[in-house]
Amino acid sequence: MKLENPLQTKSFRKRRARLARALGPGVVILPTAPERSRNADSHYDYRWDSGFYYLTGFREPEAVLVMVLDPEPRSILFCREKNLEREIWDGFRYGPELARDSFGFDEAHPYTELDARMPDLLADREALHTPVGFDAAWDQRIAGWLNTVRAKVRSGVSAPDQIRDVRAAINDMRLFKDEDELAVMRRAAEISSAAHARAMRAAAPGKREYEIEAELIHEFCRNGARSPAYGSIVAAGANACVLHYRENSAELRKGDLMLIDAGCELASYASDITRTFPIGARFSAVQRDVYELALQGQRRQGARGWLLSPVLHAPHGPLARPRRARRGRLHAEGQVAQAQAGNGAHGRARVLHPPGQERAEGVLEHRRAHRGRRPCHRSRARGPHRRMSEDGEGGRGDRPRPVIPRPRRQAWQRSSISHSM
Repeated sequence: MKLENPLQTKSFRKRRARLARALGPGVVILPTAPERSRNADSHYDYRWDSGFYYLTGFREPEAVLVMVLDPEPRSILFCREKNLEREIWDGFRYGPELARDSFGFDEAHPYTELDARMPDLLADREALHTPVGFDAAWDQRIAGWLNTVRAKVRSGVSAPDQIRDVRAAINDMRLFKDEDELAVMRRAAEISSAAHARAMRAAAPGKREYEIEAELIHEFCRNGARSPAYGSIVAAGANACVLHYRENSAELRKGDLMLIDAGCELASYASDITRTFPIGARFSAVQRDVYELALQGQRRQGARGWLLSPVLHAPHGPLARPRRARRGRLHAEGQVAQAQAGNGAHGRARVLHPPGQERAEGVLEHRRAHRGRRPCHRSRARGPHRRMSEDGEGGRGDRPRPVIPRPRRQAWQRSSISHSM
């Protein structure tokens, strides 16, 4: 399995050196992800462990990285041996010698020798850094190696007395992207943007959601991104209110809104874009109102540097409790899903995504009404409620934006805004 869109080998060596400096004396044992059986003798398409790839660039299964953290750290790769017969069935394998030279390891050995070599590599080490709770079989394997070392205690050999989860240190490193990573991420975003544009052009009444999904996958693959970063959500009409909708089989109807949440994965880096647009028509008045209201809230939160929450929790906001004049229009067209049952002691309502709302939008920031006065929705000429144009002047002929009083915040509302990635 040759690398597609490979990063520079030098980058992987630098990352291993940074990790060694951060951890101090000890030994790192980091496995890649195991293969998963789909049915019978068929497996799911293999996806390696992201942390393992970050340090090695190696994408084959049955591989383990060992880092001996001496004053001069050593990087050792255990991987599958060359096997011409298996390569006829499964494709190219690097083998230890070629993997060592291609990826810049100090040593490389067959994966079948891992159990025999690990006790010696663990002997007299202060700490063991490995994924803890990663996999029950892996934990048991680690325990077996440690017990083998402890059995030699009478001969003066000691086992590591500290076991730490190495994933925390790797995750901290991955927060800061180098230039190679940024270049791949930008390219992944470009591919996903082109795929969304293609899907918008293809969407038409009478088609099925999976036809639009096929357009996304086509654009990903033809640009070298062989798979989506996650299961694509292609949801038309009321399906857009399902947060993790995956059926992708409904028929597209003219005038409905379609929500697409999809992005490609390129060289192990994910992109993620969500867009909502009308099918074969323009936004209706209600769709535009909800879309603009949500977009305005997203922009305000982004300008303040706040995290965006994918679900609105607005106990007294315009979506949770629409004004009497708007309630009929909103509910008639199915724009708002409101959880009336089980709202809790504070009367909180959980509002799901209306079809005209982006998935990544945050808690809406509503305008505070002028104290002691009711908000005016008709005046454009004067007062704090007029709609302003980009140059700061009242836009002549512009429709005024509704001004909605912000309710007093309760104690349960004062917690920080959460964001699920």
